[in-house]
Amino acid sequence: MDREKYVDRTSGGVDAVVANVACHELRYRRRSQVMEDAPREPTAKADKPRAMIELLRDGAEVYPRWLEAIDRAVSEVLLEMYWFDSDKIGTRFADALERCAKRGVSVFVLYDGVGSFGVEASQWERLRRAGAKVIEFHPVTPWTERFALAKVQQRDHRKILVVDAELGFTGGINISDHNLESDERGRGWRDDAVALRGEAVLELRALFFDTWLRAGGPLPAAGAAVGWRVKRALTQAAKSECDATDESAFAATLDATVDVIRAAVSRRNRRTRKRSAHTIKATEAERTRPRIIGHDSWGATRTIRNLYVKKINAARRVILIANSYFAPDLPVRRALIAAAERGVEVRVLVPRESDVAPVAWAGRALYAGLLAAGVHIHEWTASMLHSKTAVIDDWATVGSYNFDYRSLRYNLEVTAASEDPSFVRDVEDSIREDIASSEEIRAESWSARPLYQRFVEWFFYVFRKIL
Repeated sequence: MDREKYVDRTSGGVDAVVANVACHELRYRRRSQVMEDAPREPTAKADKPRAMIELLRDGAEVYPRWLEAIDRAVSEVLLEMYWFDSDKIGTRFADALERCAKRGVSVFVLYDGVGSFGVEASQWERLRRAGAKVIEFHPVTPWTERFALAKVQQRDHRKILVVDAELGFTGGINISDHNLESDERGRGWRDDAVALRGEAVLELRALFFDTWLRAGGPLPAAGAAVGWRVKRALTQAAKSECDATDESAFAATLDATVDVIRAAVSRRNRRTRKRSAHTIKATEAERTRPRIIGHDSWGATRTIRNLYVKKINAARRVILIANSYFAPDLPVRRALIAAAERGVEVRVLVPRESDVAPVAWAGRALYAGLLAAGVHIHEWTASMLHSKTAVIDDWATVGSYNFDYRSLRYNLEVTAASEDPSFVRDVEDSIREDIASSEEIRAESWSARPLYQRFVEWFFYVFRKIL
């Protein structure tokens, strides 16, 4: 059934949401135009247009871009961070956010109660005094306001920065000295992030405010309604695309709703372009533009995992996965094994020394079956590998999602994905560069590992769901 016809036959409530969301979206874009026209200090790369999605490697590339974006903000800064430490680099970010708030920019900070546990309380207090709005996601200390024992398991594992609704960042990197180079007294963790422009930034913003409002945060001055509604529609659209079986007509309706929203905005922005009354043909820009896939336990559970399975099952050339906590569940393992058996190049890069050793041991219990099927497993030995990055044929993704039970079941996660050829090539080159600097595990040597190691692997695998 044609998508727009399907929407037209649904209840009037869907049409009302479409019209309202599109209207608010266009109004917010007009307000954002002021930010685009605002004078700014020139930079070394000011004359070079930046891509809609750009890969950033490690803290050396990520942190300067984040700090520059915050310093140049004129209207709004949104920061959602699992681990926002109060160390050297954390203090630099707190200073930048404080300056931002003092000059009248709306600053929203959402940090996780477990990831940022032990961070100095003075860091949050000085941001609040400067005018920033700061919220702890699901506190774990019983004497803290909004503590709820039933919510302790659910963590906000996302890493999101959105500036002025026009520039966004996400990926696997936290704000911590662990990501600084050794010459800066850091640990040199290997990690990835992406810089985003365009429609994906609004999707990140919508994802942020959905979580912010659920966590009890105050409404922003503008754009909250569109953020919440668009996020819900996008979430349902992702579920409809990623789920192995499409059981929900409502999800299909919202999938169509998202297309209508985007089409409405596009028609208003490009009046000269004629479109069919019943179909919207995907342009090359639409096909390759970055997509934001959110994952939470409020209804969008397993969305990212299912998207991975779908892409792996369709792979014909290559699957490269770099993941810090790799203990995949059965559907992912079956998909990887089937891909290797049909001749796809399948390579997985994991850390040799993990900061969460029990998860690493649990994952190693699965290596024998993967190796036997022809999956190549490589260990990064230089430092801690914290990336959550993948390339599957002509599709690449960078985000916060791990192949462990916490990401699958409990965590709020996000990943950015694109079929942009330049971005896919950059990500593939990056992973292959890391693989070239790693050590491959051979099936023969793995089968000869000692008995006690097998026991430890088995033990932690049995208890992987509580790690």
